[in-house]
Amino acid sequence: MKIVITLALSLMPLIYHAQILSEGFENVSELSGWDIINVSNPEGYYTWQQGKGASGLGSQNGSQTSYIASNANATKNTGTISDWLILPVLSLKDGDKISFYTKAADQTIHPDRLEVRFSKNGSKSIPPSSSNDLGDYTNLILEINPELIINTYPTSYTQFQAELSGIGASPIDIRIAFRYYVTDGGPDGENSNGIAIDNVEVTGATLGKESLSKIIKTHFYNHESKLLSLKFNNRKIERIELYNLSGKKIMEKKALNTTEHHFNVSNLIDGVYIIKVSTDDTIENLKFTKF
Repeated sequence: MKIVITLALSLMPLIYHAQILSEGFENVSELSGWDIINVSNPEGYYTWQQGKGASGLGSQNGSQTSYIASNANATKNTGTISDWLILPVLSLKDGDKISFYTKAADQTIHPDRLEVRFSKNGSKSIPPSSSNDLGDYTNLILEINPELIINTYPTSYTQFQAELSGIGASPIDIRIAFRYYVTDGGPDGENSNGIAIDNVEVTGATLGKESLSKIIKTHFYNHESKLLSLKFNNRKIERIELYNLSGKKIMEKKALNTTEHHFNVSNLIDGVYIIKVSTDDTIENLKFTKF
């Protein structure tokens, strides 16, 4: 029995995502407009800094030290880590996206956590003042390992992405922040080891002239064979990426260069996923339900 699943956005205008910011952390000392604020309690000697190619970390690509990292020494002894890495002021709106790669050092004993937040006050954003204070960064975009469970934060580079909402249809100046936030952390604490971030990208969604319905020819999910199929008109599929609703990339198909592709999703648990389809001139996100 073939079950046809209509993918979300199939009748909406085509959405292009233009790059607004791209940072690979080749030289952290030359970051322009970024802020690093460590309000851990008690404050340690370490904060977000250039990668050192330390054991268990390293870069996602490029030179071995081209990443940014923080670790348990952001606080002393046992304490609360709240170490912030804040992006420059960007003009963004609902539908714009942030993506990044992250990994942690060994997580079998001391788990880590990362939050991604934003402030809608742009250059006037009030920074956090203590380990439990958020300042103006009260809008949570994404959280990795919120319950601080061992073996949950990825220990190999994994891409996460999230779509901004709660801003409005018109762009305003905002600031996005990464918060390395670990309670009972530090060199003597039960939690925290060290995390790295690499290849941060922010992209803006703009409407194209064509409707997606003119580009997608057919799309269906075969429940029996567990095959998800995409067939395009007038576009070649270059890449397909599959994300769960937490923004974690769980599958990727590259260098396809075809108008039709079928891939097996039998290894996925039942649920809702986002398919990111890159063609030769556009990127589109679709929603898919596995059952």
